[in-house]
Amino acid sequence: METVFVIYRSDGKDFRFDHDSYVSQHLPLVRKAWEPYGLESSTALHLEGTGDIVAVAVNEFRDEQAATAASLSPTEQ
Repeated sequence: METVFVIYRSDGKDFRFDHDSYVSQHLPLVRKAWEPYGLESSTALHLEGTGDIVAVAVNEFRDEQAATAASLSPTEQ
């Protein structure tokens, strides 16, 4: 198992993080895009009162090769 953390930060200037939208819309898109590459689970931790970090996505891949393949996969525009 290979864990990839994605950290979302705020610069503190007029930033609003919509955690409901992130969980209901963004994470399903991540799962759909990366499951073919070996993503086994994805979840998010929402942090409040910790300065500029607002969320951490925890992505579990089958192995290191799967995580690398996902990170190198093309993105849709």
